[in-house]
Amino acid sequence: MGDTTNYVKIHEAVQAFSEWSLPSIQDCVEQWHKNKQKKLPSSCQKLKTCTPNKSPQKSRACQSCIDWGDAVKAERYPTGKDVEWQNLDASLLHKDPVEVAKGFVFKLHGQKCSSFDDFDVGGILKMMLWFKPYHHGDQNCVDKIQKVVNIRNDLSHMKVKDKMQVPDAQMNRYFDDIKDLVTNLESRYPCLKADTIMTLVNKIHQSDVTDERIRRATRPLTDGLKQALQQELEQQTRDLQNFFGERIKDLKKMIEAGNSDAAEALQQQTKDLQHCIEENIQDLKLMVEEGNSRHAEALQQQMEDLQHQFEQHTQDTKRMVEEGIAKLAIENEDQFDVQAVRRQLISEYKQTRSQVQLLPGMPEECASIEDIFVDMELCEQQIKTSRVPPRNLQSYCDILSVKDNQEKIMKHILVRGNPGCGKSTLISKIAYDWAKSEDPQSVYAQFQLVFAIDLKEVPSGADLFDVIQDQLLPKVSRRDLEKYIERQAESVLFLFDGYDEIPSSFPAGCKDFKGVLSSTLFPDSFVIMTTRPHKVSDVTSKFKTHYTHVEVLGLPVASIFRYVSKFFQVPLKYVDWFNSRIGIQSLPSAEIVEPLQTRKMMQKR
Repeated sequence: MGDTTNYVKIHEAVQAFSEWSLPSIQDCVEQWHKNKQKKLPSSCQKLKTCTPNKSPQKSRACQSCIDWGDAVKAERYPTGKDVEWQNLDASLLHKDPVEVAKGFVFKLHGQKCSSFDDFDVGGILKMMLWFKPYHHGDQNCVDKIQKVVNIRNDLSHMKVKDKMQVPDAQMNRYFDDIKDLVTNLESRYPCLKADTIMTLVNKIHQSDVTDERIRRATRPLTDGLKQALQQELEQQTRDLQNFFGERIKDLKKMIEAGNSDAAEALQQQTKDLQHCIEENIQDLKLMVEEGNSRHAEALQQQMEDLQHQFEQHTQDTKRMVEEGIAKLAIENEDQFDVQAVRRQLISEYKQTRSQVQLLPGMPEECASIEDIFVDMELCEQQIKTSRVPPRNLQSYCDILSVKDNQEKIMKHILVRGNPGCGKSTLISKIAYDWAKSEDPQSVYAQFQLVFAIDLKEVPSGADLFDVIQDQLLPKVSRRDLEKYIERQAESVLFLFDGYDEIPSSFPAGCKDFKGVLSSTLFPDSFVIMTTRPHKVSDVTSKFKTHYTHVEVLGLPVASIFRYVSKFFQVPLKYVDWFNSRIGIQSLPSAEIVEPLQTRKMMQKR
């Protein structure tokens, strides 16, 4: 049969032993720290990544913190176990031995330890066991320390049977284990005087236990349990507040988007569930406050049951709210009429992209893009790898089906070429062809929406959706359009014309533009951008995504004379005759177009 007084005696003996052994642990840690200061960096570089409560390796801290972290981890016993990084700040390891000690105790749960005196019994015993320089891996010493650790665990975690009823035989065995460890440590650390602690332990063992001693011994157990429960409660309350805060933000957005009835119903359901969980929290607080040592085990079991219920409520709430939000998102998606937006873009491109200006500075000199356009010579090159040789594209349409050496479609294309070679005309032609195409088998059928944007018209600091509204879709909801592109990015084509004509500050204040051009925003979308050669390096340095380069080389011979025929409206048979008599084999487009433009101007006069 056991006795509560035995529990009190063991508790007091463990407490006395930990206070007696603390100076030896402090000396050991401080000596180790002093030796390491001679070998390791003496300061932290104070990078933002030198984050407290994280492993220096995982947080990619400065080299000083990493070196100190490695040194501390190397002393963890048994080898291979990780340090309790959540207890400490790695940036302080170089100057504070207490910070080192924090890595060798169990989770502190927010407990502030600024000196060795702040560590409790459990922390002191864990440092003994886990800090290898203290026992140097001597298995005999380790075994003796582990026995005392087990005694403390039995007492503090209520592992003994019959609610603190410790049998006499078990109590005597516990006292023997404590005395064995005292004898072992005295031989290792001269600062420890065994006769002092032995006298005190024997006195505790033989003494009569008063009610006051029982209350004093059992209070840490109750207080510790209440503290652990309270910390867990506070953390879960914070998590719950964050969760519902995010949900309420989403609900407000839905209400603003016009789906108020469903959103308000979901919001009320969320509040009802939140109220239910808060009632459970109040019950938990009450049980913690009313708990006492005699009912600690029952209190702990009730806490675990309520904790499970709380977690189940939280999971159910999250599931119901997320399902409701998903349902509303689908409803909102259905409300976005992509076909109406598509019709607006088609109408826009048939009006603005159907004409080509023939002469610079003379906007009245235009021709139908269908009548004047001829295929240009395009050379595709995979800049990222030299294993894929440059190759000429058969048609301008092939830009939308360029593949890498693994037969994967390249979705970011940079079209470069000299002034007047036809880059802007190419963008207009692609937009116009998409607007006219009705063939489900064409290369354009994969795109639901195409956004052709003149970058020279982009105001400084404007974002992508402001520009889309300004240049193409003034009446479309920005939020709905953004959500649609986010969900259906693979069916969207962006055509950006004239990167060389935009301000030098771009895209510093244009996060959406930078995101699309860098593949961090809508990474599955298709992007084609034109620029003059001197800006190519600027694109590759600012935007880390891999662009396939397509160079506009001009017009091949056959296209030159076809263009002549269309420009002067000369029958093609005369052009063929001219070609055969003159024998021109190849001419860059600029060398023939410029005199032809001059001649036409003279004819007008």
